[in-house]
Amino acid sequence: MSAKTSQLQIRVTPDQKDSLKRLAAEAGLSVSEYVLATVLPSAGLEFESRIENLKGTGLSPKALSDLMLYLSGLSVTGFAAATAGPDLSGLSLLFRNYLAAAVEQEAGRKGVDPPAWTHTVDPLPEPAFAWRLPSLQPHLMRVTPLAFKRRNVFVAALHDMRR
Repeated sequence: MSAKTSQLQIRVTPDQKDSLKRLAAEAGLSVSEYVLATVLPSAGLEFESRIENLKGTGLSPKALSDLMLYLSGLSVTGFAAATAGPDLSGLSLLFRNYLAAAVEQEAGRKGVDPPAWTHTVDPLPEPAFAWRLPSLQPHLMRVTPLAFKRRNVFVAALHDMRR
């Protein structure tokens, strides 16, 4: 990313300024970061593309690993911009919970609050296990990261997938 060496000013009404501040705060961004992410949404588009890839693979382990690697490689600002407001319409509850847990886990790793949309995704009513064999489910219950456990999604330890 190149250094920022220029400034751009725009005139807005007090109501527009209040709205921009509120939207930026909800996204966990400064007003400047929010406006740039909205007008030049490359990070958000990349995240949306990753979501589309996951939909196409049915949450395959490789696609999940790729998502975690992508999220872990983002700067704090890039992470906030990318994950500010993905389109979750048409996604299953399992899929929405997986995305929310992945974003929450990475937010915790980066030391930032997760985006507001993650709080709107209700946890699964029944546990969902990555492996179907009942004998392996206790293992998944032990190794699943906390963000996923809170959502009733049990997967292999994702910290190993990011390497």
